[in-house]
Amino acid sequence: MLRSVLLVVDSACAGRVVQRVAQLPLADDARLTIVEAARRRERSPLMLLALGVLSPRREIHWASYRMFDPFVLRDLARDHAAELVVVGSDPFLGWRIADVLGRVPILLSRSPSNVPYRRPLVALDPTRGAREVLAYTRELLGGTDAEMSAVHVSLRGEEARRIVARLLATLGPFGEGWTRHLSRGDIRTVVARTAAATHADLLVVGSRRRPLIAQLVSRSISRGVLANVDCDVLAVPVEATRRHRYAARTLVGAR
Repeated sequence: MLRSVLLVVDSACAGRVVQRVAQLPLADDARLTIVEAARRRERSPLMLLALGVLSPRREIHWASYRMFDPFVLRDLARDHAAELVVVGSDPFLGWRIADVLGRVPILLSRSPSNVPYRRPLVALDPTRGAREVLAYTRELLGGTDAEMSAVHVSLRGEEARRIVARLLATLGPFGEGWTRHLSRGDIRTVVARTAAATHADLLVVGSRRRPLIAQLVSRSISRGVLANVDCDVLAVPVEATRRHRYAARTLVGAR
C-alpha cells in the first residue's frame, strides 16, 4: 500500500489527478501532498476537491508555486518521503522530474478516469530491470482484475519468447494469462502501435539514470513514445528498486 504520494497539478488537470490517485492502493493513513501551480498563496479550492474525493482519514498537505521547479519537487518528495509522484500537467515535465528525483516512480496522468486501470501494457526490456518493473506492477495492480499485456521489441524471435515467458513466471499467479506482443522495429513505433491496438489505459516502462549521451537518446525515445500514446505512463526507476526501499517496501506495505 502507498503511504505517501506527491501530486503535481495545475487548474487544468487537478480533477483527473485527484480521481486517479483515489484509484491507487492507498493506505488508510496515507499522506498526500498536493503541489499546485498557481499565483495565489491562499489555500486552493483544489483542497476541497481532494477532501471530497479522498478519504478524510488521510493526511493532506498543500503547497503553491508560480511554476514547477523539479528541484523544489525533489526536496518536497524527500521531505514527505514520497513513494510515488503523480504529474498531470505538461507530460514531459514528468521526465524532467525523473532526471532529478531518480529514485521515485513517476505516474503521468493524462486521461480522466474514476475507475482502476483495466488494460495496462508493460514494455519489457530484459537489460533494463524488467524483473523490478514487473514486481512493481504486480504490487500496484495485483489486487485488480486488469487485463494485463506485455510488449517486447527484439530481433531474437523464439529466444525472446522464452525470455518473456521466464520473466512473467517470476510473478507467480499474477503472471498467468498475460497477452504477449513480440515485434521487431523501432521501439517508439512498436510500443505506440501496441498501446493503440490493445486500447491500453496505462503504459509501464523502466527508467534509470544514465550518462549524458545515453540520457539524450533515452529522452528522444521517451518523447517519441509519449507523442504517440494517449494513455497514462508509469516510469519505474529500476536502480531505485534495486538499491532503495521505494518499490520493494512501498507497495508491499512492509514499512
